[in-house]
Amino acid sequence: MEWVIAIAFMGLLAGGYAYVSHLDRKRRDGLVALANELGLEFSWQLQEADLPRFNRFELATKGRLPTTGMTMVADNGQTRMLIFDFSYTTGYGKHKRSHLFSIAMCTNLKWKMPNFSLEPESWGTKIAEFVGQTDIDIEDDPFFSKLFSIRGDDPNAIRGFLNTTRRAVLSKFPNQRLTGQLDTLLVIRKYGRLKAENVRELMSEAFKISQSMCD
Repeated sequence: MEWVIAIAFMGLLAGGYAYVSHLDRKRRDGLVALANELGLEFSWQLQEADLPRFNRFELATKGRLPTTGMTMVADNGQTRMLIFDFSYTTGYGKHKRSHLFSIAMCTNLKWKMPNFSLEPESWGTKIAEFVGQTDIDIEDDPFFSKLFSIRGDDPNAIRGFLNTTRRAVLSKFPNQRLTGQLDTLLVIRKYGRLKAENVRELMSEAFKISQSMCD
């Protein structure tokens, strides 16, 4: 009887692996098709020339085994946008966990952004504030301050950078997680990799946000 249970369990594992592999292939094929449709360059990982720029950010240094994955590149000569997968691992054994992201990295050599991060207000951000992390408020825009948790090492520079025009654009995307410094901005999707049909939406939102950085 035990061997029957063991065989059934192995069959379930094999079936689960096959299903996950099928979804991975479907997503990969969808991303390749999207890149071809839009005429974008496609690669299997972040290009070597772009890694140093990404590695400046705290996200790139978290956990173990940081790995970039499938990447699409759009470059209009002024702003370079890369949409790519990123993952890292934390914990060991039964506590091991993979953290998966889809990221749009936008670069424009004319930008001079202060070092800042912005994410939706949540219980997590409130707890972080409670234990001592500073949430930067925009005194003349309480709506924006309640919408996002803003952090950075130069509050006055960040308040000046997040002017009325930029706040108006960012307020249209209340679920965004951003981090920027100097000439580069990351638009981050947490909690899993986007399906191919949702990557177009990320690109559109990242483009609109990056345009506001040029104003």
